[in-house]
Amino acid sequence: MAERASRIRKSNLKSIPAVDGGYRRFTELLSRNVLGSDHLSVRVVQVLPITGSEPRHPHTHRTMDEAIFVLEGAGIAWVDGEVCTLEAGDLLFVPRGVPHVTVSSSDRQLRLFCAFSAGDPGERVVHTDIKLRPVDFEPMERPGATERT
Repeated sequence: MAERASRIRKSNLKSIPAVDGGYRRFTELLSRNVLGSDHLSVRVVQVLPITGSEPRHPHTHRTMDEAIFVLEGAGIAWVDGEVCTLEAGDLLFVPRGVPHVTVSSSDRQLRLFCAFSAGDPGERVVHTDIKLRPVDFEPMERPGATERT
């Protein structure tokens, strides 16, 4: 009888080098390139604090959704012109095609667990021409707006 190939595929955060992306670093734990997933990918992202007045550029994922879970730190998310605060334990869902960016709102890094509904997130990112400065990340009060818990 032929032996069956193992169906167990795993990766470890400590054994995969992080990719430097300027104000953020990410480690891809699951994707088409890491463990051979065609329809799901996962990254741990470290967002560095805002320093000075350098702009941040939102991006979109035209063909995939993104779920962003805050592991540690505090941050602010800009999602298609709306701003909300983030803290450890929060999950932010960003539907495909919606411009967004997250920043750390303290002097410490913001650590995120990001899941995408495709196996190749790096090939599906579209950077926008929008340039956001720190003042653009001030949380806005919206009349009648409530958060679901």
